[in-house]
Amino acid sequence: MVLSLVGFMAALYAGQVEIEYDPQIAEIITSVSQDTLVSTISQLSGEEPVTIEGEPDSIPCRYAYSPGCGRAALWLAEQLENRGVSVELQPIIPVSFRDVDILQNGKGWSCRSPFSDLQGQYLYKTTDGGRSWQCVDTDSFSVERLDAISDNALWGVSAGRIIATSDGGQNWQVMYDRDSIKEVTAVDDQHGWAVGRGSQDDAGLVVSTTDGWETWVERTPFLGFPDIVEFVSLTHGWVASTANDYRYNNLWRTQDGGLSWDTLTSPLEVIRAMSFVDSTTGFLVGYFPGPGAVYKTSDGGINWEVSIDNLPSQPSGICTIGPDTVYVVGGYGFILFSPDCGTTWQEKESGTIVHLNVVDGSAGTVSVLGYTRALYSEDGDNWQQAQVETPDTVWNAVGTYQGETDNKVLITAHYDTISEDPMNYTPGADDNASGVSAVLESAR
Repeated sequence: MVLSLVGFMAALYAGQVEIEYDPQIAEIITSVSQDTLVSTISQLSGEEPVTIEGEPDSIPCRYAYSPGCGRAALWLAEQLENRGVSVELQPIIPVSFRDVDILQNGKGWSCRSPFSDLQGQYLYKTTDGGRSWQCVDTDSFSVERLDAISDNALWGVSAGRIIATSDGGQNWQVMYDRDSIKEVTAVDDQHGWAVGRGSQDDAGLVVSTTDGWETWVERTPFLGFPDIVEFVSLTHGWVASTANDYRYNNLWRTQDGGLSWDTLTSPLEVIRAMSFVDSTTGFLVGYFPGPGAVYKTSDGGINWEVSIDNLPSQPSGICTIGPDTVYVVGGYGFILFSPDCGTTWQEKESGTIVHLNVVDGSAGTVSVLGYTRALYSEDGDNWQQAQVETPDTVWNAVGTYQGETDNKVLITAHYDTISEDPMNYTPGADDNASGVSAVLESAR
């Protein structure tokens, strides 16, 4: 029998094994005494505990991303080792990556959606095609979407505003302050586009620049709320809406630099992402009708054909690398690859079941990012965990006790806690120091 004791966020991976009720294991767990639990809880916090009996708070200031949480992980590992259990500390990146853009030289950027308001706002920068990511503190700006222009220059969206940096993210300038922008894209260092909600309730907004966002032109050419924009040249571009709003259209095209727009018929009611190779060839991913599909156009979006449908999970991101290579990512670790511009497709094993949000690549690597995961591949088949430098890394304390049969027993508990006032009050005794203590005592 192998007894695995897994800490923070282990429930994410419990679905990978078949779980059955075992009365012997239940007897072990229920035999743990309350006095032992109270004693273990008092030691777990790494900080001075307050009264447990009669009080809801026993572990002050040990919220999920605090130093106390890190001390608790080290303490857990020590306790498991003292009980004869082999222990490994595994890093968990408490980040849900939202966007990524990697240049052909392997340098690029990604941004995250924080798990908690207690976290700082960060960008991540890579210089090796996504094999590793370094954290860049953006101070007061929360970068929600981005588009790289050069090694140190990029445009982004922060709280609906267009922002820009030319020094690698250390300093930012608000270039367009309207609080309604959803996404931005750059054609080059002078020409760019952004989309969002217009001043009227039913009007979409398209903003363009020809001088590096020093000045801009606002356009409201159609009804609807676009939040995706893609341009392959100064003249040819597309905007789409991910909102499932049956009152309005969700796909448009321009062939004259935004002077006029064609309303296109989308094959998908819900568009999640799009990517174009050139002015004629492009892809949409989304769902409805069906659980998930990739559609391809060869005439700029006038007509669409199914490239692949009935996907095993809903797709979230797509990128085209060169004229032929296409990647699609989505839920439950889903990665789809086409070497021939959507003619054939291959599903790749990512090694994870978490949600993957975005994908991009350079000449040497492909980078896939999502919920607590940053992956890369050099051949499209073998995916590895990227090295992510972040101040918010937390740790799973994974202990394995080798038994004498092939039966596997998984006992889990998380050791973080949170509240509306986390600096002063955290109900850690119930959520979830009691569970951690039960795991430790079960091991003993």
